[in-house]
Amino acid sequence: NDDMLLPLEGGLRPGRRATPTSTGLVGELGGLVEVWEPPQPDAFYDLGVDVSSASVTGVDWTVACVLRRDTLEQVAQFRAQIDPSEPAFLNMMYWLGMVYNVAQINPDITGGWGAALLSDLQRRSYPNIWHWRRRDDAKERISTRLGFLFTRRDKVVLVSNAVALMMRGGLVIHSQVLFDELANFLNIALDEYGPCPGLNDDAVSAYALALLAARDERYEWESPMPTQEKPVEVIPEWKIHDVDRDLRGEDEERGVIEMRPWRVG
Repeated sequence: NDDMLLPLEGGLRPGRRATPTSTGLVGELGGLVEVWEPPQPDAFYDLGVDVSSASVTGVDWTVACVLRRDTLEQVAQFRAQIDPSEPAFLNMMYWLGMVYNVAQINPDITGGWGAALLSDLQRRSYPNIWHWRRRDDAKERISTRLGFLFTRRDKVVLVSNAVALMMRGGLVIHSQVLFDELANFLNIALDEYGPCPGLNDDAVSAYALALLAARDERYEWESPMPTQEKPVEVIPEWKIHDVDRDLRGEDEERGVIEMRPWRVG
């Protein structure tokens, strides 16, 4: 809702255009990756990829969102109308992950459109691909299944995780496209979610995939906002009920109170 979205508006700003390569992020005027923060030493990153259907190229968008794990700040975004099986796209996703300190990649594999990316990453022995987890297991065991499949149940998990983190506060996004899509992302039915008619939700999906990957790897969840310790309340002496003094007919506020029959003896 607006109460959660409005604080995010302050972080919106254009990024620097770049292309990820084997030598790092190369600044280019027409680069398909928008960068707000280059990779930092010793930082961990998570990369969510929402893959479009090749049959609707020119209509749907393929989006990749990079988050810094410790702050959950959006640091980079790829967005293009491209066939997700093109070598240029596969190469870009591989190097985008490698540039950001071998980021954990969480690709959408629904409908098979992300299969080319997943297979390419495995052929190149990319070492950090997100594994599906059993949410109903006591130990939340990690399976051997790679990538995210948009079933109805798992999409609810994906959305509820993003909403929970949003409600905690402290999230930072920089993409105007992502902000606009978040503002038009609706709870259509009891457990159905999607964009307003005629609009897109690809950036939202990529963002949510990155948030889920980040949360799965964070063991301790401290509040992102600084908390102030509640001061210890000092109870005035007159508020303390001393039973012995009360039985003797003494009152802390007024000294001596009137003796009542039930107190005699």
